[in-house]
Amino acid sequence: MPKKIKFESFIYRFLMEAEQKIASENNKLSESFINNIDFYYDNKKVYVFLKSNPDNKISYDLSEPIFYFRGDTAKAQSLQIEKDLINKADAIKHENALKFRMILEDAYKKLGE
Repeated sequence: MPKKIKFESFIYRFLMEAEQKIASENNKLSESFINNIDFYYDNKKVYVFLKSNPDNKISYDLSEPIFYFRGDTAKAQSLQIEKDLINKADAIKHENALKFRMILEDAYKKLGE
């Protein structure tokens, strides 16, 4: 069975944003909420639900976030140099951070505790 890298990346980014949110001052998010979260993959979507209430779930399309640019070919590497991506702030990381903050807030609002 092929690994679901986007699914695993989604979970990682979701939990990283949750960790940062919990560490920040003005947050409603609790560790108990995050510890109760679970995920599953089906048909190019990730489903988020609480272990205590698996029937109440929300889904997110895995085609929306961009997790990486290819860099394993000479063409991809030259494109990164040409566009000066190597010397700039990571725009993908910034975009994903914003997207995953919204996803986290959406999940908290819809799933509650």
